[in-house]
Amino acid sequence: MAASVVILLGLSYGALQFGSTEQPVVPEEQETASLTTLGDVSPELKKVEDYYLASINLELSKIKLTPENKELFDGYLNKLEDLNKEYQKLTEVLTDNGPNALTLDALINNLKLRLNLLERLQDQIRALETESDNNATL
Repeated sequence: MAASVVILLGLSYGALQFGSTEQPVVPEEQETASLTTLGDVSPELKKVEDYYLASINLELSKIKLTPENKELFDGYLNKLEDLNKEYQKLTEVLTDNGPNALTLDALINNLKLRLNLLERLQDQIRALETESDNNATL
């Protein structure tokens, strides 16, 4: 029970760090133009971004990490990290070129893809648990 709580807290903290949009503090002499986010473009897009980031963090917090699903989880986490890097690059494009439909759509689709990826991970973990339960009853 205690191990489950520790894992849940760790995943929640990791989810918050993973979904964080805060930029690192840069000394004034090195400061460049701050990155534009969806929220900087319009309040409606900020709501969309916040919704997806909250949903992503919620899905991450629901995942029950076990030795049986750790490898599967790690694979999905690598994909999520790749998508997060892509999101950061798209944010740089948004900052450099200003808002346009293609960049905004790409940013929103990236968030959707991350959420869908986590939902698929949940489905696969449930399938593994069901398979494990079926094997245990035999």
